[in-house]
Amino acid sequence: MVDEYVSIKEIGNSNYVLIDQFLQNAGESLSSFRYFNTRPRSIIENHFVTAVLIHDGYVAGYGHLDKDSDVVWLGIAVSEMAIGKGFGKLMMSFLVERADEMNLPCITLAVDKNNIKAIRLYDCFGFLYVRDINEQVQLMERSRNLQG
Repeated sequence: MVDEYVSIKEIGNSNYVLIDQFLQNAGESLSSFRYFNTRPRSIIENHFVTAVLIHDGYVAGYGHLDKDSDVVWLGIAVSEMAIGKGFGKLMMSFLVERADEMNLPCITLAVDKNNIKAIRLYDCFGFLYVRDINEQVQLMERSRNLQG
């Protein structure tokens, strides 16, 4: 359950230190969140939104809305130590609200098929299965015109 020692901070283009702190804290969560495996931290300069979730003074979550060609990608991760505390739901609420404020017609994400908890979370925010990317990963989208 989320407590009063949690905040989400939208970070600027040069705040790599908070991303590094998240990556240091993430633990096994990085096995399913591979965004920075092939990208430099400076990629955040291209994001619409980059945010971190801070819990008791440490960076426990990360999220972004990133435009690549004509697709807006949502990415989210919660550190291994913080799983099960409602932080993923909090970050999703923040990012979906920001996407709606920016009138983004569609947001897309990729999720490991075996990450059932994440898929259930995305379902709750109106994301629908689109197709398999490969044997391990599926694509999901949320279109504003499908939202009530």
